[in-house]
Amino acid sequence: MVISADRFAEAITLLRAHKLEPKRVRLVHPYKNKPANLALIEAVKSAGVGLTVLPSLIVHGSEGGYSEEMQEIYAAY
Repeated sequence: MVISADRFAEAITLLRAHKLEPKRVRLVHPYKNKPANLALIEAVKSAGVGLTVLPSLIVHGSEGGYSEEMQEIYAAY
């Protein structure tokens, strides 16, 4: 699931209300020094508790182009 970062808490509440347990979360920042604007959430139906918070994904590097990780993601597709 991809959601706006400012609705993260609401998303977790709704997932659990529908018996979906968040398992992995990753925040997406447009730049390293900017707050996250997106959250990526992986959930599993009727799973036990336990959440892994992955390192943040930074979209743009310091020079304005895509970060190395974003370039790798785009190159894979």
